[in-house]
Amino acid sequence: MISLAAFPIHELIVADQATLRRALPIDAGGVRSRRLFKSDDVAIVGVAMDTGAVMRDHSAQAPLLIHVIEGRGAVQVRGTRVELPAGGLLHVESGLRHGVEAFEPMRFLLLLLLGSAGVSARRS
Repeated sequence: MISLAAFPIHELIVADQATLRRALPIDAGGVRSRRLFKSDDVAIVGVAMDTGAVMRDHSAQAPLLIHVIEGRGAVQVRGTRVELPAGGLLHVESGLRHGVEAFEPMRFLLLLLLGSAGVSARRS
């Protein structure tokens, strides 16, 4: 018989906002990223950007969600600029080129939906 204790059913990734701030300090004029979690289905990357910092146009191999935790910025996707304040959540399909600009110091979580690679988004 297999013990279920060998298979964790949960994992605390970030305990609170203070812990997230310590894990993602804002570098003057820069961009910092850190992988916080990875499984077969999802990877979570924390990103910290200083005012005016830009992540140049790039794409991801899996659909992603960008969830702004603090600050304010914009994501440019296929010529459309989407402003994202704290609390904003944006979905970007895999393969779409996009860039990010911080209007003020900001932290966001990037969730790569690895189990959904190549699957179209569905709204409920």
